[in-house]
Amino acid sequence: MKPRFWFKGPLFWGCVIGIYLIGLGNGVLAGNATLNLKYDDLGPLILKQNGAVQSAALSISAAQARKDFVKRARGPQLSGTVAGLGFQSGGGDGVRFQPEGSLDFILPISRGVQDDVEEGIRQAQVGLAQVQLTRTVAEELSEAQDLYWELVYSDEMGRNLEETLGQNARSYASAKHRFKRGLLTQTDLLGFEIYKSQLEEGIESLHHEKKILLIRMNAVLGFSDGTVIGVSEKLLPHPHDQIVKESLSLDRSIEIEELTLGETIVSLQTDKIRGKSHPVIDLFATDALHSELDRSSSNWADRTDVTIGIRGQFLFFDGNQIQSEVQSGLLKSKAHSAELTYRKQRLTAEVKASQEELIHLHELFHHSESRLIQSKKFLQSTLQDYDRGIKDSTDVVTAMQLLQEVQGDYATQKKQYQKIKTALLARFDLGYRNRVKE
Repeated sequence: MKPRFWFKGPLFWGCVIGIYLIGLGNGVLAGNATLNLKYDDLGPLILKQNGAVQSAALSISAAQARKDFVKRARGPQLSGTVAGLGFQSGGGDGVRFQPEGSLDFILPISRGVQDDVEEGIRQAQVGLAQVQLTRTVAEELSEAQDLYWELVYSDEMGRNLEETLGQNARSYASAKHRFKRGLLTQTDLLGFEIYKSQLEEGIESLHHEKKILLIRMNAVLGFSDGTVIGVSEKLLPHPHDQIVKESLSLDRSIEIEELTLGETIVSLQTDKIRGKSHPVIDLFATDALHSELDRSSSNWADRTDVTIGIRGQFLFFDGNQIQSEVQSGLLKSKAHSAELTYRKQRLTAEVKASQEELIHLHELFHHSESRLIQSKKFLQSTLQDYDRGIKDSTDVVTAMQLLQEVQGDYATQKKQYQKIKTALLARFDLGYRNRVKE
């Protein structure tokens, strides 16, 4: 009788299936693992995965592909035409088929200033595409940062409500024990029960809002719908930023740089229109083959022409069309200049207003922190009085509501601070330009 090896029996396959299921389970757990994000992770993720940023980066490549216009415009141009004709002459020879065509060569000698101006326009358009990339990064990053702080705010508020819910449960248990002993009325119990319902409703609302925030965050960061995101910060920070006092240069403003480049492009376009009045001179050569329809000769050589020469094109009068377009361009340049001056004034005022708001919020932090300490002491004192029978459930619930309100105000102030700061920084070059392809 031959020996039976275990790896040929059910024990082996049972082990294989077991290992497979364990591995599959680990894979599922890994797939559902929470991706804890830090605030500093947002910038690199936006650069790497955000669709709008990738589109803006491709726009730069598209603009760069149009550079070196002068080199191409002043280079030789070679073109050709080929045709086949069917014709009948006089009616006696029947229909004949013959080819005809030409080979044309042009070497630009002078085109005035239009080529140089067009090159300047295309260079400026590359710069404009780069600024637009910076603006796109700033806008998308600003949205991601706002969502991030909303998530931190949601978690902080949720923990506050959970702590209050726990305190309410402990107070309710104590009240129920005393109610059974006949020391309290049913009213005391109802007060805690109603407040419990309110707290649970608030927690449920926070969970619902957080789901929506996570859906939006996945989209902005370029994650799939199944990605589970978490935030590493447990509390909104109490920052001490230098930005509240920093003198932010308008030269770094994305908006101002974009308007400046727009004004440059309009000015160059006006110069290009003005250059249409300059003469255009080309060296040209043509080798053409005609059919017998044009040349009454059956000899191929007799129907071939070779031409070489210099051709100049001069504009003497165009009904003042160029002058009209130049005047329009000059007025557009003035309009851009006026808008640029106005935008600088507005930006200066808005930056100062945002910095003042940040300073004010920072001052409010300290008031809220003091009220937070006082509210916690007030709640503890009320609970002690309640235990001694001096206070009732209404007093305890009121003290818990006060603490909850102060906690909510403090968290809201910190969130508002971060949002104003984010919006302010989004208006300036954050240093992410040209880093998309890194």
